[in-house]
Amino acid sequence: MAAATRVIAAPGLGAPTAAIAEEAGVSNGSLFNYYASKADLLNQLFIGLKNDMGSAALDGLPRSERRVQIAHLRSGWVRWASAHLE
Repeated sequence: MAAATRVIAAPGLGAPTAAIAEEAGVSNGSLFNYYASKADLLNQLFIGLKNDMGSAALDGLPRSERRVQIAHLRSGWVRWASAHLE
């Protein structure tokens, strides 16, 4: 997933699976032992990134008024995004 994120970051979703496999250090064919298709890989990548971002935002969410909770969520998303800049 990390390799796919790095490769897709520049050219976008049109990045070839061969480039993703090379970045991950596996053969292009073996990439499809883990994912049924490129669409499956991209879906799993999206779900993984969305879960990571959600976890970062919700970690330590205070039980207080909504304004404070929203500020906490926003801060969590910013921390997550800052940690994933390359």
